[in-house]
Amino acid sequence: MIQLAYWLLVFGKIHRQREKQGAIVCEPVSLVICSHKGLQDLKKHLPHWLQQEYPEFEIILIDDGSDDGTEAYVKSLIQNYPQLKYHYLHKIQSGKKLPLLSSVGFAKYDWLALTDVDCEPAGKLCLKAMMKSLQKDTDLVIGYAPYKPKAGLLNAFIRYESCLNAIQMFGAAAYGLAYAAVGRNLVYKKKLLTPQAICLEVPYGDDDLLLQHYAHHITAGYCIDPNGFTYTDAETRYIDYFRRKSRHYATSRSYKLSSKIYLTLYFLSLICFYMSVIILGFSTNLNLALSLFLLKYIICWPMFCNLAKKFHEPGLCKLFPLLELLYVCHILLQFPLLLKKRKHW
Repeated sequence: MIQLAYWLLVFGKIHRQREKQGAIVCEPVSLVICSHKGLQDLKKHLPHWLQQEYPEFEIILIDDGSDDGTEAYVKSLIQNYPQLKYHYLHKIQSGKKLPLLSSVGFAKYDWLALTDVDCEPAGKLCLKAMMKSLQKDTDLVIGYAPYKPKAGLLNAFIRYESCLNAIQMFGAAAYGLAYAAVGRNLVYKKKLLTPQAICLEVPYGDDDLLLQHYAHHITAGYCIDPNGFTYTDAETRYIDYFRRKSRHYATSRSYKLSSKIYLTLYFLSLICFYMSVIILGFSTNLNLALSLFLLKYIICWPMFCNLAKKFHEPGLCKLFPLLELLYVCHILLQFPLLLKKRKHW
């Protein structure tokens, strides 16, 4: 079965792979945060980034045309945190690609670390964990950016989908076939950030498009150290989550053929599995349907639990069959989004 091949051969490599010896010397890094009317998020999360325990780093706050008091707040912090740099840009176009691109001129270090204004680090060692994931020939490190656990099935589902996305991304990266990243937690060489690499004319998907641009020409690693995770709040309404996913689908249209095959084959095989079980179950082959169902979950369920624990999501383990079934329904509902344009920030 294709599903078993993914879990045993691709995703299983994350579980089997031993932690590599990371960089001995911590490279200086410029942490870039782009903000558009994000004062409240800055007040909540920026202090955590300023308290990072890292030998040499700076924080570059790119203010993309805010008029909510962001400038006054950030400048009030600079006198106590000299590593904090503030730059104001007049908003020219939607999206955050221009502010992000401008950081190349402001950053004094050769490495950029990216996060969003609504994200907070797992702790004071977040930057160190990400930068320690650098190998000798690494050009980019994909980080994990989970959602904060809260009560409710929707929160569990969003966390599951985020965890599964990370498993898919890290599994591909483990084979040298990285295709996507999360801009809330990403590190790469400054020289990689160019207008061509992030498709400046497209207002979304700078993280994925950059990886697609350099596919097979750079070496991408990943950080599975929980100290290196960045957290944010999940949506509380399904419709809001549904709309956010349209950005990902719009970006995926620009993926290379190999990346599309990798993702499509997983999605279609998962859908076909459930359809086969249902069809067999309603025919005279109920025993075969049950056998297929049990075979998949005897193998995949423990593997998911092992990986979920690596991603600090043990609470998702007992819900795996239910969450995967909901995920199939979610995928079917999302197909029309492939034709829908992304709304700008």
